Amino acid sequence: MKIQIKLVIAFFLVWSGYLSASVELGSVVIYSNGQVEKLLESNSQWSLWEDARKRVYRRSNLPVLPVLEYRRFSFPESGYTQTVRSGNPNAIKPYGESNEVDFSIARVDVLKGPSEKHWTCEYLGLSTFKYRKENLQTVEYRCQRFSRGGYSPDKLKEDLRFSYSPKLGLIVNKDRVNAKGRHSNVSLVRVLSPEKATAKRISRIVYKQLSK
Repeated sequence: MKIQIKLVIAFFLVWSGYLSASVELGSVVIYSNGQVEKLLESNSQWSLWEDARKRVYRRSNLPVLPVLEYRRFSFPESGYTQTVRSGNPNAIKPYGESNEVDFSIARVDVLKGPSEKHWTCEYLGLSTFKYRKENLQTVEYRCQRFSRGGYSPDKLKEDLRFSYSPKLGLIVNKDRVNAKGRHSNVSLVRVLSPEKATAKRISRIVYKQLSK
């Protein structure tokens, strides 16, 4: 119990100092699956990221929300936007007082048109994530996406468990199970500041990661 209390106190000290992402603009983030993303913009509501294939993602600073906007600029007629249609995802802990929230997302796809996504997210508590020589304080969540239609039972489309670091403003570890039961995991490998994010260094880290 004493350990848990110390963890909670330590977490909220970190949380109060990092309400917005501390990753510097122009920094590059590298993940265990080889994904490389560069931070283009950020504010108190969202951050904008571009990957190596020039795909752009606008992500909410509320970690339980899915990608707000996705664009592939090499293909102008592609991409989508997503907005909260109903429910209050902001009510989930530690932002609010709820352990669980339900909400619907209105999605408008350039090619496929409008659709609706239904989510249930659960606050699982606090933990830590080992990043290099540092133990990052994290918030743990589980989010499930369902399809709903007529009189049919809800169908589970994906099941996510992830760790969010308030200090970095990043999801640092994510486990995903899709509708077919296939599992995948992606975790944070490196955050490179703008001056260290050279093509040579990025390539070396990605090669080393994918060679494991």
